[in-house]
Amino acid sequence: MSAIHEALKKAQEERDNTPDSYQSVGQSGERRKAPVPGAAKLAAVAGAVILLAGAGYFWFNMAGKKDLSHKAEAIGTPSPVKFPIAVKVAEPPPAPAGQAGEVSPQPPAQGGPPGGIRAGMPDIKNARLFFDQAVKHHQSGRTGLAVEFYQKSLQYDQNFAKSLNNLAVIAMEEGRLGAAKEGFQKAQRADPHYADPYYNLACLSAREGSPAKALPYLREAFAKDPETRAAANSDPDLAPVRQLPGFAQLMKETEQKPPGPSKGK
Repeated sequence: MSAIHEALKKAQEERDNTPDSYQSVGQSGERRKAPVPGAAKLAAVAGAVILLAGAGYFWFNMAGKKDLSHKAEAIGTPSPVKFPIAVKVAEPPPAPAGQAGEVSPQPPAQGGPPGGIRAGMPDIKNARLFFDQAVKHHQSGRTGLAVEFYQKSLQYDQNFAKSLNNLAVIAMEEGRLGAAKEGFQKAQRADPHYADPYYNLACLSAREGSPAKALPYLREAFAKDPETRAAANSDPDLAPVRQLPGFAQLMKETEQKPPGPSKGK
C-alpha cells in the first residue's frame, strides 16, 4: 500500500470516529445538541447591549434629578412679608394650656346661618377660630387666604372687631384708603374699647395728607392701650404727625408718671 493510500485511509478513519452534532446523555436515550460557537458570541453581544442600555438609563435619570434640584435651588422659598409698624394688626391670644395647635372651625351650613346657629346669634367661638387662622396667613404674607378667613370669621360674628380691623389694614396697604376708613370705623362701632382702629385711623389720616386729623385718634388710642403710645414714637406713617407741635403736647399729657411713695400713718 502506497504512502498516499495510507494517508487517505487514516483521514477516513478520523472522520468516522468524529462525534456527530448530537451527544448521548445517558441511558434515557435523550440527546442534546452541542453548543454552536456563534451562539456564545451572540449572547455576549446581547449582554453588552443590555449593560450599555442600563448605564444610559442610570446616567439620564441622575442627570434629570440634578437638573430638577438646580431648579429648586433657583426658585427658593419666598421670605415672609414684614408688615410695617404703621398699622396694628390684631393677633390672637396664646392658646390655653392643653389646647395648643390648630382647631378646625365648624363650616357654615349651606342655605342657613353659619355653623347651624340660630339666625342673628353670633358664634364667638368659631369666629375666633377663623380669625386665628387668618392671622397666621396674614403674618406669612398669604394675603388672599387671610382675607378669605377674616371674611369667614365675620360670617359667624359680623361685629368681630379684630377681623374688621385687619381687613381694613389690608385695604390700606393695598391703597384702598376709602375702604380702609370704612372698615376701621366699623371696627370702632363694633368695639368702642378696642384701640387698634383708632391708631390705624391716625395712620390713615397721615397717609391722606391730613396729619392734624390724626391727633384726636391718637389720643383715643393712647387712652385705650398705652402700647400704642410707644409705637407712635417710631411709626413711619406718623412721621408728619410728629412734626406737629400738638404731638409733643399730646405725648406730654399722656405720659404715665410712676406712682409716688405711699404715706404711712
